[in-house]
Amino acid sequence: MEEDLFTLYSSRYIQSSYQRMALEITKFGLNDLCFIAILKGGSFVLGNVLRYLSIDESTIFGNIRIRSYKGESTKSSGQVELCDHLDLEKKDVEHRYVWLVDDIIDTGLTASFVKNYLQAFNPAGIRTCTLVDKPMNHINRPAAKPEVSGFEYLGDRFLVGCGLGFGERFRGLKQVYEYLKI
Repeated sequence: MEEDLFTLYSSRYIQSSYQRMALEITKFGLNDLCFIAILKGGSFVLGNVLRYLSIDESTIFGNIRIRSYKGESTKSSGQVELCDHLDLEKKDVEHRYVWLVDDIIDTGLTASFVKNYLQAFNPAGIRTCTLVDKPMNHINRPAAKPEVSGFEYLGDRFLVGCGLGFGERFRGLKQVYEYLKI
């Protein structure tokens, strides 16, 4: 198994990325916030970024589950499927600054889909935060570009670790790897 993984970023680098991401989020302001993790990988990223943020008790947290990869596919299906609706009510999101948090922005379809979905909740604004940004794969670059990212990946390999999974494996790894088996 280990021979199928090439270390791209060490756990130390990833932790410094989370710290930097938190600092960047802080620059946008920390009032009237709502963080929404795009499950499953976004919950890993959000949990780590929160360790470096000083937020108050009024901050709201939610989850939404979206799928654009099927099974153990390494390419987006091109279709976004809403698996579980947002677990918040409109009153929880309305007039708040929403941060969508995901593990990776690959094609940008998921981020665009969720942004459109959230418009019905009347947020004050919607921003995206991701550990990995793959700008070369964005279908609609302006809409897909995250406000905050841990790092850009310009390669074409499938990445795993730190919330990034293949099927349901590898998410809990503490480093980011290129998965060489595929």
